[in-house]
Amino acid sequence: MKNAVSFFLSRPIAVLAFFVSLVIFGILSLFDLKITTLPDIGFPKILIETKYPYAGIEETESLVSRPIAERLGSSRGVKAVYSVSEPGVSKITVTFVDNRDLDFKILELREKLEQVREALPQNVEKPVLTRYDPNAGSFLEIAVFPDKLNDPILLRSKVEEDWKPILERVEGIASLQIGGGYEREILAKVDSRRMLSFKLSPQNVGRSVVQSNRNVPAGSVPSGDKEVLVRVRGAAENLEDLSQTVVFVGQDGEPVRLKDFASLSYEYRKKSEKAIYNGKECVILYFFLESGGNPVEVSKKVRKQAEEILNSSRSELKFEMGFDESDYIKKAVAGLRTSLIIGAFLAFVVCALVLRNFSTPLIILIIVPVSVIASFFLFRLAGLSLNMMSLGGLAVGIGMLFDNSNVILSAAERVYEKYNDRKRAAEEAVSETGVSVVIATISTLFVFVPMSFLDSFIGSLFSEMAIAISLSLLVSLIVALSLTPTLYFLIPRIYPAKGTRIFKIFLKAEEIESWILQKHSEILKNFIGRPKKLIIILITFLLVSLTSLVVVKKEILPAMETGEFAVTLNFSPGTIRERMEDSTLGFEAYVREQIPIERTVIRIGKEIEASGSSSLGSEAVSEIRFILDSSYRTKTAKYVEYLRKTIISEFPNIDAKIRYSGDILTSLIGENSEIRLELRGENFSELETWGEKIVQQSQSIKSILSSKHTLSEKIRSYSLKADEAKMLRYGWSNDSLAEYLRIATLGAYFSGLEISGKEVPIRLIFREEDVQNATSLLNFTIPTGEKLVPIGELVELNKETGYRYLYGIGSQRANIVTLVPESGKKDSATTDLLNRLEKIPANLSISTSDQEDYSEVSAELGFSILLAYVVLFLLIAGQFESLRVSSLILITVPLVVFGSVIALVITFNSLNASSFVGLILLMGISVDSGVLFYEYYHSFYNKKRISEEPAITAASTIVRPVIMNSSTTIAGLLPVMFGLIPGSEFQASMAIVVGFGLILSVLNSLFVLPTFFVMTSDRKNAFKN
Repeated sequence: MKNAVSFFLSRPIAVLAFFVSLVIFGILSLFDLKITTLPDIGFPKILIETKYPYAGIEETESLVSRPIAERLGSSRGVKAVYSVSEPGVSKITVTFVDNRDLDFKILELREKLEQVREALPQNVEKPVLTRYDPNAGSFLEIAVFPDKLNDPILLRSKVEEDWKPILERVEGIASLQIGGGYEREILAKVDSRRMLSFKLSPQNVGRSVVQSNRNVPAGSVPSGDKEVLVRVRGAAENLEDLSQTVVFVGQDGEPVRLKDFASLSYEYRKKSEKAIYNGKECVILYFFLESGGNPVEVSKKVRKQAEEILNSSRSELKFEMGFDESDYIKKAVAGLRTSLIIGAFLAFVVCALVLRNFSTPLIILIIVPVSVIASFFLFRLAGLSLNMMSLGGLAVGIGMLFDNSNVILSAAERVYEKYNDRKRAAEEAVSETGVSVVIATISTLFVFVPMSFLDSFIGSLFSEMAIAISLSLLVSLIVALSLTPTLYFLIPRIYPAKGTRIFKIFLKAEEIESWILQKHSEILKNFIGRPKKLIIILITFLLVSLTSLVVVKKEILPAMETGEFAVTLNFSPGTIRERMEDSTLGFEAYVREQIPIERTVIRIGKEIEASGSSSLGSEAVSEIRFILDSSYRTKTAKYVEYLRKTIISEFPNIDAKIRYSGDILTSLIGENSEIRLELRGENFSELETWGEKIVQQSQSIKSILSSKHTLSEKIRSYSLKADEAKMLRYGWSNDSLAEYLRIATLGAYFSGLEISGKEVPIRLIFREEDVQNATSLLNFTIPTGEKLVPIGELVELNKETGYRYLYGIGSQRANIVTLVPESGKKDSATTDLLNRLEKIPANLSISTSDQEDYSEVSAELGFSILLAYVVLFLLIAGQFESLRVSSLILITVPLVVFGSVIALVITFNSLNASSFVGLILLMGISVDSGVLFYEYYHSFYNKKRISEEPAITAASTIVRPVIMNSSTTIAGLLPVMFGLIPGSEFQASMAIVVGFGLILSVLNSLFVLPTFFVMTSDRKNAFKN
């Protein structure tokens, strides 16, 4: 080691050139790294949608959902299969145990889907299989308003004509969708009586419009030396041409034209979906990112392009950014920079006070940015991207970048004080501590090796954070062994002038250090002389730690304080949009009175195309996204919990669901705060009865705020029971009758008319006066050759109440009960409810949700901690060729690890996957101090051959480096611990665990380990004690 550092010191320019090159490569890599919200790993979830046109919900469930779910449930690696059946649509979610060999598993699913298709009804469409991708949603939303536009109804048309063609061509944009506004159309209002007098059905009319209103190629003919194309023109050029469309020719040859029974006009149809931004009606542009696109760069290009369009639009429109996913990445990078500056400054102050000069702390200010920037180069080589996990790992890793160099510098200062020679001090410092620095870094890296064996999605997710931390630590090791001694040799000594304020502060720091060393020696001698006292303290501390482990709040992932949350309001199917709008705006106004809101984005209704046709439909649902004022964005969780309670009391009849918005990780694993009970059986009526019993029982438990079950969602409808014999006699079927009535009531698009280069759709619908109520349907007639038959003679009209959705889990039918408990009382509420339930019938079963379960994740991460402990034991035993030394160093590590949980309880943080990673990291860090102590203890012991004096001397020797290490690491973690970095609440629990654990690690290496080594060095004394 000494020869290596001598070589570096003899070639300082070469060393500096090497690291300058690394910094340049790091900067280039930073601009070249892919930027995403989450790591590019396969998510073990597959979505399968199968359409069964015109089928009822019971037929869809029994004939499509169940056969598919049964077949897929036996596939390799499948953890759970959930199905949701709606009229005409089956949606199935397949979750795998892990994301290994995901491509092969998907291939097997495709093969089984092909096999099961043979057992499905003939008119079932091909199942569509897609991978679940949390990045597949819109990454950018822009709200556009009318400013000086004469007619606000023209807003959507202006956006479609002037904005969309330009913005969707921006490089990196996969697609662009528009929500809200009024859409231009040609409305063909049909006089049903006149149409039926010509013995026409709406389907006949629609088909005639499609066939007539088009140009058809008819080959080509020679013209001189060229071939000239021939086509049959039929496309209408204006409304007058369209009204002349011949729909039917009578027996006498007289043509029946569209204008004979329908009035045509240009209209702006109010879409079933309405967008409102901060109380103003608008249209919202939803941007979808290309695979592998850089959201930061693409967002910047879109904004620039939108500004250019705005400047050229004569102030007719204006826009505001509604949502931008890249903001998180930009803030995280800015936060990393802030963390670096704050951490480096605090580390400089700590080093200056401990070492009492400016030259050595100046080295810290140089090596930290060098290490961080060089890490980006390794990120690129390792194929990592800049995402919330890798940036979070780097933010936590900043606090540990000082450690290795601190040990070297502390030893160098001690040698320099003795010989007053910077070169000799650098050489002997590396020679003296180099091995322990290497072992310490390797031990920290090795604790992350067990994470590569994690099978769950959460484990795979955190492995990228572990890799980021490992790479940054590897860079810090290289820097500590080469750049740090070189800079120590090159930078001249800088001291404060005598008599200045800083000089007096340094003198005071020296007095404090002397006092600390004196007190440390007194306390350590006391413990060595009376080890029972120390053992009692350790046992008491262990009991407090285990108690904290029981009472600490537990969750899979911490909720991120994104500063926004969303409320989904579900209305009864068929609720008109105006009523949904009144309720939604009333709810928004209530929330604004209770909570400081900066802006809101509202989406009322959701327009959908009816399955299997061109007819229109709508979903009765509204979504409000609330963005808090900037000064209150760290209180998102508090406000969400407050609203969950008040909504139940203030709006008992509204089906509202609150969730954190922008928190992708929580959306991946489901809402942690809810209790989900799964009732399984074969009979939906029985499942509904027991679901209602559970809901009623939950209402008597104070800790449960609200509850509902999925089979309680009913829809009121009219059913037409057809006489099949009569229908077949007249050449009609259920499908054709349903399409007839759908066109009459909802309307349907047939063809379009090109105007100014854009096709305007043609919508066919009956007049309002023709469809006044359900009875009106029976008065319609259907043409059957020469005769018109009233629909009332063919069908029987009944009122019905049916299920809105039908759920299944695997091959069984299910009813899912969702309960919202008070904050922090999820486990107790679940236990209380299950204890109060009467015995479930044998043909039913009940269980908690099989989503990502805390016990499963914690067991897997707990196994990683145990495996890391074994790895550390073997590593240290191999290094020192002693099982005894390895046992003594590691025997107190569990105390440090479990003791750090106390900090989570005190700071009201949870024990989650992030804090588990912190515990794993803490094991490696706590071993570092132990290894450093033993290096000095072993050296002094070989000289004295007695145990007590070498232990005290070794402990006193490491006081300065250990305190420096811990102080600078904690200083680097402070921005994360106090939430100064956007999204840092995700790493906060990890930083708190590591920070508090470092304090325990210092106490362990300065007091506990020396006492234990003295106790075990003489077996007779140990036996007496």
